[in-house]
Amino acid sequence: MSRRARFFSLLLLLLGVFSSVEFLTGALPVNFRHIRLLAVGVVSLVVGAVATAITFTSKITLSDDAIELRNILEKKRLLVSEIQGRREIVRADIEGITSTWKLIPKGEKARPLSLSNSFEFDAVFYEWLDMIPVLDAEDVS
Repeated sequence: MSRRARFFSLLLLLLGVFSSVEFLTGALPVNFRHIRLLAVGVVSLVVGAVATAITFTSKITLSDDAIELRNILEKKRLLVSEIQGRREIVRADIEGITSTWKLIPKGEKARPLSLSNSFEFDAVFYEWLDMIPVLDAEDVS
């Protein structure tokens, strides 16, 4: 995963830790006004912990015949022979233009495998990706 994804997940986790610690140490009295802050702190703590675990354990493994995406919560594997094609989803936001690759499997029951821009793709990845047919071109024609 990219440094930016790891940084923001850690930042969210630290925000949750600091805001929750204020209540646990008694620095802030528990009253109605502070309950919302406590709720935000707990949500930030949980979401930050999960996001940090995912960003620090996520990895993509490529082989000649398959791709595997693994993190602490899940493991997804697709054989090249099971992949119908790929789509590139491009979005523009405040940070600029980002793209996500979606590998579409053959068959209706299998779920697509999404590879977000949180990963730092290298030349080896793009060589592997070139094996997969581009479905975007078929949509245009």
